[in-house]
Amino acid sequence: MTILVLGDQLHADVGPLAERPDDRVLLIEAENLARKLPYHPHKLTLVFSAMRHFRDRLRESGRTVEYRQVERFADGLEAHLDDHPGDELVVMRPPASRASQRLRGLVERHGGQLEIVENDLFLCSPEQFDSWAGERSSYRHEDFYRFMRRETGYLMDGSDPAGGEWNYDEQNRETPPEGYVSPDPPTFEPDEITRDVQSRVVEAFDGSYDEPPYGGDWADPGPFLWLVTHEQALTALEQFVTDRLTEFGPYQDALVGDAWALHHSLLSPAINLGLLHPRTVIDRAVEAYRKRDRPLNSVEGFVRQILGWREFMRHVYRREMPELGDANQLEQTEPLPPFFWTGMTDMACLGDVIDGVRTRGDSHHIQRLMILSN
Repeated sequence: MTILVLGDQLHADVGPLAERPDDRVLLIEAENLARKLPYHPHKLTLVFSAMRHFRDRLRESGRTVEYRQVERFADGLEAHLDDHPGDELVVMRPPASRASQRLRGLVERHGGQLEIVENDLFLCSPEQFDSWAGERSSYRHEDFYRFMRRETGYLMDGSDPAGGEWNYDEQNRETPPEGYVSPDPPTFEPDEITRDVQSRVVEAFDGSYDEPPYGGDWADPGPFLWLVTHEQALTALEQFVTDRLTEFGPYQDALVGDAWALHHSLLSPAINLGLLHPRTVIDRAVEAYRKRDRPLNSVEGFVRQILGWREFMRHVYRREMPELGDANQLEQTEPLPPFFWTGMTDMACLGDVIDGVRTRGDSHHIQRLMILSN
C-alpha cells in the first residue's frame, strides 16, 4: 500500500498519512502541471519547494518516501507502478474538478488500484454541505456560514453568536489615518532547497518569461520571501495573531499605498498547500479573542474568510463545475486590455494591484474582489 500525497496535501497529521504510519509515501513533482497556465514563478517556487521540504520532513520522521521528479505526472505513476506492480494507492480527494476521475484512470491504466478518501484538510464534508444545501435552487453564503458556526461551535455562546451578532462587517470598513504605518509582513529567507528550486524555475524562463515551459512575459518577480514549511507557517500564524489581527477587521477593506499587506494574514498559501490546517488557524484566532482580548469584529471577520468563504466556494465548485467555468452572467465578450497585464495605467489602485501581482504573484482578497474583478 502506498499513500499518494498531492502537492496541496502537505500535512502529516490528517488522512491516510496519520492513519497509516508505516505505509510508503509517494510524491510526484511534474513539470507539465507547471505548464498548464502561465503561472507566476513565485507560485511554482512555492509549490515545488514546499513539496521537497515536506518530503524531507517525512523522511526525518522515519517514513519511506519516494519522490519522483518527472516531465508528466503520469510518468511518475508509471515509474512507481513499474517498481511496485499492482500496488494499491490511497489519496485524499483532490478539490479540482474531475481530478479524481483522471487520477483513477491513470493509476488503473498502469495496473494499479486507487482508493480515494475524504480530504481532511477542509472543515465541511461533501455530505454535510449537500445536506445543508438540500433542494435549494441557489446558495447564500451567509446562511452557510451561520450553519458552520453552529456545527463547529466557533464564536458561539450556547446557541447564540458571540457578541450577539453573526457579522460585524459594518465595523470593518475603516480607513487608516494619515501617516499610518502597518506592521511588516512576515518574510522568510530562502534556504538551499528553495534557492535550488528557484534557480530551476528562473532557468526555465531563460530570462525572458516569454516562452514555455513556465509562462508568459507578464511576470516581473522580485525577491522570493514566502514561507515553504510547516514551521514557518506556524511562525507566520503567530505573527499575525500577535501583530496584525487586532486591526485586521477595521482595515481589511482598505487600500494604502506602499503597504501591500496591511493587516492581512498572508496565510492562504500555507492553508491551501496543507502546511496549516484551517482548524489550527481558526483555533488560534478564536483563542486570541477568548484569552488575549483581540476584538471580536476582527476575529469574526477573519474566521468568516476561512470557515465561511473557503469552505463555501469549495463546495460550490464541487457541485457546479464544469458548467460554472463557462458561466458568463455579465455577458462579457471583450478581451482584457493590455494594461491589465502591464500595469501601465493612470488608474492608480489598479496599477498598484497589478504591480503587486507581477512582482509577488499575490493580491489580497479585497484587491481581487473590488479592484481586479471590477
